Amino acid sequence: MKKLVYLSFLVLASTMLVLTLNNCNKVPIVNQNAETEDNSNSTLNSEAMLEHILAFKEKMKYYKEHPGLKSSEKEQVDETVIDWESDINLTYCYSYLDLSDAVTYDTVLVLPPIVQDSILMADISAKYYDEIIYAVQEKYFQAPFADSLKKLMVVDLEKTSGGDSLQIKTLIGNSQPPNYTTAYNWKYGNKLGTCDEQYYVGERDAAMVCADNTRTYFKEDPPTGCRWFFYGPLTTIIVRDPTQHPNPNDPPPVNYEDYMVYYANSADGAITDQVLCLEFVGELGFYKQSYINLTQDWISASGGKKFKECIYAGIHLMTNNSIHIYKHELSTTLGYRGVDCDTVIDNIAEY
Repeated sequence: MKKLVYLSFLVLASTMLVLTLNNCNKVPIVNQNAETEDNSNSTLNSEAMLEHILAFKEKMKYYKEHPGLKSSEKEQVDETVIDWESDINLTYCYSYLDLSDAVTYDTVLVLPPIVQDSILMADISAKYYDEIIYAVQEKYFQAPFADSLKKLMVVDLEKTSGGDSLQIKTLIGNSQPPNYTTAYNWKYGNKLGTCDEQYYVGERDAAMVCADNTRTYFKEDPPTGCRWFFYGPLTTIIVRDPTQHPNPNDPPPVNYEDYMVYYANSADGAITDQVLCLEFVGELGFYKQSYINLTQDWISASGGKKFKECIYAGIHLMTNNSIHIYKHELSTTLGYRGVDCDTVIDNIAEY
């Protein structure tokens, strides 16, 4: 829903561009129709959105510092959700780190009653925003990484269909760079380590190695002395059912590269150690390239968004009729990207 509303918001933003250039008003401008933009337009959009987010932050700060202020200033809910999301990702989130591990959490936060689909700025800056940050902060503290290494990577806000709640997706990474030899055969998931069970048991698996590969492929360095920031609406794409991505060159399922996302089903053949092992030469390379191709397809269809982060997990399920399923689940976040050369990232733990 917020994606559709944002399109309308962008039309307004484009109309306001002339005012921005002449009067220095802080208006977000984003080109969602072009897959790529020239450097001048990209810089203009980045600067305009950065100004918009910083102006929103200042306005929230002013209202928080003047709790008794009587004001009727309001903002539409969908626009506010985008502003909250953009503010949090600019202020607290890192981009393009080498992660040795990552976890993602989903939280549903009930919103206090909202009248006529708009929120008073006094409530935006205190009652609502604080609750969102506290919910994110709670998951940050829960992440099973050392405090000195954990980094907040993604906060994706989505208003539920009923409009009375926010779904908050929080991705937290372990910023200690992964340390492993790549030329191994890896078990499919569940941190089962290498196929000979001699290395990295409890630390790593094929799904995580594939995620490392995707992050490395799409990683881009910002201009010297600057950092990337991502702004809303973010898009998180989740693949839970690999059978929706069949391998067009494969015969009927035999538990070997049947789909573009790893999937093995005991109904299609015996689940052997060989099935659960992704060899460095062959199958592992197939999935590494497949996941890059899928990600590129999502980027190309996103209207100008960039890769932000991904987390892949290898999962074992058993159905009610005792069918065993082994699969990878992919979660990929895309967003509009800007460059910031002045502000620093705050520690979410200290809010």
